[in-house]
Amino acid sequence: MKQEFMALNHDIPMAGHHGESRTIKLVQERYFLHRMSRNIVRYVSECSRFAVSKKPVRKPRGEMVLFYSIVPIENVHIDFL
Repeated sequence: MKQEFMALNHDIPMAGHHGESRTIKLVQERYFLHRMSRNIVRYVSECSRFAVSKKPVRKPRGEMVLFYSIVPIENVHIDFL
């Protein structure tokens, strides 16, 4: 029964195939299920279509740091290609 509620609010095109937080919100507005959030998070994470469409998590790029030298050849930098 729980699987049907989650499928109706996540899988069908009219539901919008939302992520975890939006699906939890939609189900909470209509139903009360025991351990609902945990079950929905598991259901959405196991959804193959959602996993394919989800954006990959990337690390933020590092900041560029300026190096100042007072004496010539104090810092030597080499680029390896």
